[in-house]
Amino acid sequence: MEMKDAIIVGASNSGFMAGLELLEKGYKVLLLEEHNNIGVSSKTSRHGRFEFENNNIGFYLGDNDREYSFAGLLDKVNVPNEVFFQSLDNFYTVICGDEKYTMPFGKEEFINKMEEYVPGSKVSLEEFFDLSNECCNAMEYVVSHLGEELSYDILKDEYNNFVRVAPYSVSRVLDTLEMPIKAQEILNACWIYFGSGEGDISFVEYAMFMYNAICYGVSVPANRNYDITLTLSQAFLEKGGEIKFNSKVERVLVEDNTVNGVKLIDNTIYYSDTVIISSMENRVYTELIEAANVPRKAIKSLNTRKVGPSLFTVHLGLNCSASELGLEEYSYLVYDSMDSDVLVSRLESIYNGNQFVTVENVIDSDVSPSGTCIINLSALILGNVFDDYVDHDNYKMYEEEEALKIIETFEYATHTKIKEHIEEIKIVSPVEYSYFNKEHYGAMFGYYLHDYENLVPRILNYKNELYIDGLYLCGGFSGDVFGYSSDISSGYIAGSVAIKRMEERHGK
Repeated sequence: MEMKDAIIVGASNSGFMAGLELLEKGYKVLLLEEHNNIGVSSKTSRHGRFEFENNNIGFYLGDNDREYSFAGLLDKVNVPNEVFFQSLDNFYTVICGDEKYTMPFGKEEFINKMEEYVPGSKVSLEEFFDLSNECCNAMEYVVSHLGEELSYDILKDEYNNFVRVAPYSVSRVLDTLEMPIKAQEILNACWIYFGSGEGDISFVEYAMFMYNAICYGVSVPANRNYDITLTLSQAFLEKGGEIKFNSKVERVLVEDNTVNGVKLIDNTIYYSDTVIISSMENRVYTELIEAANVPRKAIKSLNTRKVGPSLFTVHLGLNCSASELGLEEYSYLVYDSMDSDVLVSRLESIYNGNQFVTVENVIDSDVSPSGTCIINLSALILGNVFDDYVDHDNYKMYEEEEALKIIETFEYATHTKIKEHIEEIKIVSPVEYSYFNKEHYGAMFGYYLHDYENLVPRILNYKNELYIDGLYLCGGFSGDVFGYSSDISSGYIAGSVAIKRMEERHGK
């Protein structure tokens, strides 16, 4: 019988982070990956002279001293930061019809620019930043005590405003702060990174994201997201971790509501009382665990959650430079309404008027040959809208029609002509994202955020959601939903919570 201290399922960033934290504490860790390589969703594909990423949501907190920045997390597991990051000059540019707003980094700079766009907004923005800072500090306290009993007296005494706003949405709190509607619309333009509108997103979650991004800047890896996966995997191996590829887990073994190992599709069994899986709850509890061993609480939890949006992405390799097209920003948000709730209400339609765009050469001139550029255009889609519109015979036609609409929308918004410069194109639908990440409908944003399905209640309820003793989940469906950045932090958190339980059980 082969016994392991801990088993990690999935060679993802979150899986490696969980493993690295366990290795730091002296545990022997086996990582199982069903494919023959690591980081499937972060890899790239070559098309002619251009190399496109499978997933282009790769923003990271820019300040290395922040506890849950990428560099801060690497420090926690004693891994040298060998990934070179490029800082963005501006946070985002949002375009809606004739309206165009470019928002900078830096608290004072952001407030002053908003006052320029919306006179009379300064006081409410200052109050927003003060409240957001308190929310960040409160959540650092909460996260540092995951898996433990929280002191609500400390929360009430030291973070009273956080407690007061925690149950409310972004729009509810901003209305209370009497922030002008236009300022709210500009501030809330980043809803698209969450996949939910301002009426659904928790104020705390959005405030933390905006405060950290604005105050400390945002960076992107200069040599693509796959470099991060490579860095984490190499450190995992150097610290004594073991990886087995082509090892698809068929079943998580559970007895008396306690994990005791996993079985692969070839019937190989590895035993352990600690299993960490980088995947969504739906897949774990409906596919990997026998129905008789799934706790009723887990089933009730699944029934209350809705899977968040997926993406329809058009990768373009153009035979001209970004400067020739007049594209100076890395990140563009293109909408046909500044009301995020209106845009979200349309997400279940085939074409819904939202997209976020990255122009890679703006921060990395070497990402493609001189005189060329790479542009990634992505639209959000909620649910399996393909069932009503697409079948095997018309799939290719739909894919091309959708791509053309997305390209033309961007051309109209930015007054550019890019169709005539297309040298290479790669279209990635939700179906293909589903192939990359193995998630329901290719969902990229975790569970849909609304009401009590938000960061604060999920974090506060973290201990109660450990339904099976010794089983932990990590990845973009665990806790926050900021893409690659939260994927990494969720792995570290899962590893840390697992260690506390292992120390209690084994007396370390």
